[in-house]
Amino acid sequence: MKAVIKTVQDVDYIFNLLGIKDITTDRQRKNGTQVYELPIKKMYSTGSDFTMKFACYETGYVRNLSDHLSSCYQINKTREVVKDVDWSDMPIRTNERILIPNEDDRLIYLCNFILKNYYQKPLYTICNYNKDRMKEVSKEYHQMRWQAQEHREVQVIVDGHRYKIC
Repeated sequence: MKAVIKTVQDVDYIFNLLGIKDITTDRQRKNGTQVYELPIKKMYSTGSDFTMKFACYETGYVRNLSDHLSSCYQINKTREVVKDVDWSDMPIRTNERILIPNEDDRLIYLCNFILKNYYQKPLYTICNYNKDRMKEVSKEYHQMRWQAQEHREVQVIVDGHRYKIC
């Protein structure tokens, strides 16, 4: 069953139900930005976990601000736009983001995006023991991998003579 949120009251209910917190600072609020933090974290095979955050901007953008990203990325829908022609008279096709000018519509879009991408897929829970063990195994793996590369021998044959390069 696909959940579709249609009102801001539904957004408030879902965010409260799921524990999604509004972590907007006073400065962000003054600039027309709203920031939300999910109670779930993104985790990698190394055992590292990262907080997941999303923001709605007055400019119409909705972005993922999660800690594991090097920069925020836009999650607005896109449309193909044909720009001028290039030197070979071929049209230049680009994608542009569809901005959401209404604050309520941005929140509804964000809520539906979060539900679709993070709550309608199976969630796997993990205890601290397993998380710590994953970190240990990852560290051991990387240590073994680097040690193996340090002791690797390379053989080269030049004019019929074999040379070992250490």
